Amino acid sequence: MEFKADQLGLQRIEQLRDLYESLSAAENNQQTKRLSASLSPEDLTSTEWYYVVCMSFTFNPGQGLPGRALANN
Repeated sequence: MEFKADQLGLQRIEQLRDLYESLSAAENNQQTKRLSASLSPEDLTSTEWYYVVCMSFTFNPGQGLPGRALANN
């Protein structure tokens, strides 16, 4: 049972990465082929949106909330 939950979590992370790549390509006016199993922005929870946004920015240690969290680890 735990293995299946881990597998579903990894699958969701991969979907989030695909969505990020799709949004990044659209921002750069590149043609992308959307997979039918991909997520759309409307499918995301607030936590997942935070994850996607953090992937799109670089935070130095101590800079902003993500950077402060990094500095504390």
